[in-house]
Amino acid sequence: RVPTFEGLQSGAQAAMTAMTLLECDPQDVLHFSQSASALSLSRMLKLTNVHSGYVAFKVKTTAPKSYLVRPCSGTLVPNSSQEVQIILQPGSADQATKHRFLVQAVIVEGAEPLSKDDWKKFAREETQEHTLNVSVGGMDESGGGGADEKATLRNRHTSKTAGDSGDSTLDLQGKYDELVHYTLNVEKEKKKLELDVANLQNAKASASSDNVSILTLIISVLLAVAAALATRSLM
Repeated sequence: RVPTFEGLQSGAQAAMTAMTLLECDPQDVLHFSQSASALSLSRMLKLTNVHSGYVAFKVKTTAPKSYLVRPCSGTLVPNSSQEVQIILQPGSADQATKHRFLVQAVIVEGAEPLSKDDWKKFAREETQEHTLNVSVGGMDESGGGGADEKATLRNRHTSKTAGDSGDSTLDLQGKYDELVHYTLNVEKEKKKLELDVANLQNAKASASSDNVSILTLIISVLLAVAAALATRSLM
């Protein structure tokens, strides 16, 4: 869930400790563009730890039901950065210019994330805060990389399309080669089977011919014996 805050009351700006632990990009305005695709309603807030030690952060908004923020908290090691994705929910654009975001930061001893109760233990003067406004409309020239974000999305889409096309071509070529190889094997097996069938037919014909010759010989012998016996009886 996105933490909430009530916004800056009169004199609260002066009471805030200036943000020196983190560098925020964009620095002043989170700009959401309605002129691009729905993906443009997702904005990145880059937080960079410019302190020499560990720094814990938390991102709050005056309209938690209108946004998805991830991650909304964490801990940064020295010189490291964290991109926080902020998604403007459908139907919330009309009131977005009235919304505010608050980035809080405190110095901590280790990289472990802070719980809600841990944050309550820090005194007001230990917590540094920085506010950002929200704007909705065309591409923002000074909103910290709005045009760059759109170009990045476009380049990613182009690269993905080209990559997918190349992968599809390679897949089709591989399947075609497999099909050709399979067809050649089938033809080879077919010729082998045809040869085996021919050999069997020849063997069967030869065997039949041999059987006929033997039978003829036996009959001839029997007839010769019968003729001899008949001749002997007449004598």
